[in-house]
Amino acid sequence: ANIDYIEEEVAKHESLTYKNIMEDQVVVCLKSNSAYAGEKEVDPVNFLRDVKLSYYNMVPSKRIKEYSYNSAMHISDDAEFHKKLIEQDLCVTLMPKFAYEELFKSKRFTCVFIKDTVKIMHCIIMKKSRKTPAVMLFADAVENYMLVNYPANKA
Repeated sequence: ANIDYIEEEVAKHESLTYKNIMEDQVVVCLKSNSAYAGEKEVDPVNFLRDVKLSYYNMVPSKRIKEYSYNSAMHISDDAEFHKKLIEQDLCVTLMPKFAYEELFKSKRFTCVFIKDTVKIMHCIIMKKSRKTPAVMLFADAVENYMLVNYPANKA
């Protein structure tokens, strides 16, 4: 989620806090032979008029939340379902770059960056009352794992 969204949600629930694990950015995953496949980045205004969207493993930012829920074909964390939608040319999928790299990157799919998109983060949300040394040790271990295995996405 983007940092503004997380901070807004945590502020609504005083009992919650979070730990940023990894920064990321939103990309568009599409078929390798799509008309946009050769582009490095797309302008969101023009691009969003031309395609149908689905969202994989992300919460739309406040800036596009209303549009997202009204226009999205599908919002879920089911990677196989999104792959089928893309392969059948039913839509393109917005997702974190990390998800693309780990689950979608192949000869069948490619990704395109979105011009002027907000940075997003992967985080651990927890109750303040449960923020014990053991929980923080776990959170630090997850952060360290991500840092070692995905250094380009350092939080």
